[in-house]
Amino acid sequence: GKTTVVCNIINNVVDSGHTALVFTMEMTMEQLQERMAGVKMGANVTQIIKGNQAVRDEAVQLTGAMMTSGRLLIDAHTDGIDEFCAKVRKAVRKHKVDLVVVDYIQRLRPRKSEGMVADTASISKDVTRLAKRLKVPILCVSMESAGGLYGSRQLDYDAFGTLSVRRVGEDPAPPDYVSNVDVWVDKNRFGPSHLSLPLQIVGRTGQV
Repeated sequence: GKTTVVCNIINNVVDSGHTALVFTMEMTMEQLQERMAGVKMGANVTQIIKGNQAVRDEAVQLTGAMMTSGRLLIDAHTDGIDEFCAKVRKAVRKHKVDLVVVDYIQRLRPRKSEGMVADTASISKDVTRLAKRLKVPILCVSMESAGGLYGSRQLDYDAFGTLSVRRVGEDPAPPDYVSNVDVWVDKNRFGPSHLSLPLQIVGRTGQV
């Protein structure tokens, strides 16, 4: 659910004429493009991968147009925090990036590993300083555990806002299922929090 919601956010940012820089740590560039194309086309990933040539061509054209325009920048090769910071600074100077997305933050490698909690806390501080210095929002996708964001409470502390995606009810049955999820505003330094936005995710298309 997290990546689905994020793909919708990225598509909306790009469609509104702004520029998004996306660091994908779990998926390849092609896989992320397929997910984003599915959201825009109303087609699931399987249809895009195994569909007829016309479907694949449309998916390539959609994401290709966003990338050619310079409004969508995807990086699937960064894993260290220093490299991440350097690439963000360069992209902001060159492309006037309006949003940076990291999917997901626990995959970033620290300068020196000292355990999950310490590593995540160190990365969180570095990302927060970078966002403040560049005055660009950085949206970090994170795993969640019973005690909060996975790895460190520092993530909760540093964030200007946090959203959590929670499934409602039983897992729906494929292929034409509708997933009901609540997106909760758990923290918001600039407005109200503890609010929920009910969403429906249609099948494997990712449309909400």
